[in-house]
Amino acid sequence: MKLNFRLVVLLGLLFAVGCKDNITDIGDNLIPTYDRFVVKKVRTDTLNINQKSYAYKTSINLGASPRTLLGKYRGIKSTALLRFYLNLADSVSNALRVDSLVIKKAWIELDVNYYMGEAGSPFNFSVHKINQFWMPDSFNADSLAKLNYDSKILAAPTNPLDSIITVPMPAQVALEWMKYAIKDSLAVNNGLLLLPDESSRHIIGFQGLSKAPLTLEPILKIIYQKPGSFTDTLNSIVTHDVNVITGVSEIPLNTKRIQLQGEYALRSYFYLKTDFIPKDAIINKATLRMFVDSTSTIYGSIKTDSIKVEFVSDSSKKEIDLKTPPAYLGNYGSYFYGDVTGFIQKWVNGSSNQGLILRASDEGRALNFISIYGSNATDKNKRPRLTIYYTDKK
Repeated sequence: MKLNFRLVVLLGLLFAVGCKDNITDIGDNLIPTYDRFVVKKVRTDTLNINQKSYAYKTSINLGASPRTLLGKYRGIKSTALLRFYLNLADSVSNALRVDSLVIKKAWIELDVNYYMGEAGSPFNFSVHKINQFWMPDSFNADSLAKLNYDSKILAAPTNPLDSIITVPMPAQVALEWMKYAIKDSLAVNNGLLLLPDESSRHIIGFQGLSKAPLTLEPILKIIYQKPGSFTDTLNSIVTHDVNVITGVSEIPLNTKRIQLQGEYALRSYFYLKTDFIPKDAIINKATLRMFVDSTSTIYGSIKTDSIKVEFVSDSSKKEIDLKTPPAYLGNYGSYFYGDVTGFIQKWVNGSSNQGLILRASDEGRALNFISIYGSNATDKNKRPRLTIYYTDKK
């Protein structure tokens, strides 16, 4: 046993001595130079990389928006349309058919969940009866310009600056809508047009039809009575809603800034040359950082939490490649930052670099204005910065 133990120790010492040199040298000699790889890091702000950016106005449909905006702010005007659905009990329907139902009171409640503008600034709106059928999915500024509605004011809010706005409704209108619900051929329910006053200086938002819970949507309340029989309250929900943005923003376009604004549909195009990356490189990670110009950025009561970045297939038409998943740059206060590895790898693999489209991630539910230092920013350190880690052959 002693002999065997000494033999094992001796062999171990010999092995240790034999391995004193770098063990990888042996394998390293077997790998051809052209097959060796190295991980590299590049930052576009340290290189003379060509880039460009500019803001542009487009149009979007707001028929499926989770928030309906109403008001006027810095030249931008938002007008809203609502239509309510009245689900009646049999006893109520029967009373309507024999004209024995009396409307005691009717009103609309708007639960405000967004605010854009100076606190306490003027705000008001008027309610008008719409005289034609409309659908939210195809309704736009042209539709609004041609809309047939009563110019006479039907109703107005009693507390336009409160968090829950109350709009008293004429009893006759409520009764007509209830009769429409029982298929009375003479009754009409095309809904309401909410027009902001020209003196308004801010915009409010309330929940749209496409978002839960239903309890926060605009609601029509009707207290009705059948004399000598019953008194009850009907709570009616919205079945159709849309808001339309018109006007021209008082905030000018700035060629040195990337500018984004929600429902006004102000987006930006961004291009950065990437042919400095070897064609056979593997992109380990790529991040994009964009610095916020806080002196001109304007948030409403809810900040934009990210920027949506989309892959462009045709820059001349601003066409987006819908097969390529978008990236998101998170809001970190003084800058937006996120992973764009997939975009860079796609360009390296041969896809044409047509640039990127940037939009606010809350484009369909807010009016926040975001200003970012662009490709022509005077301070070069604040221009958009792309950082890439890639694997390449030595």
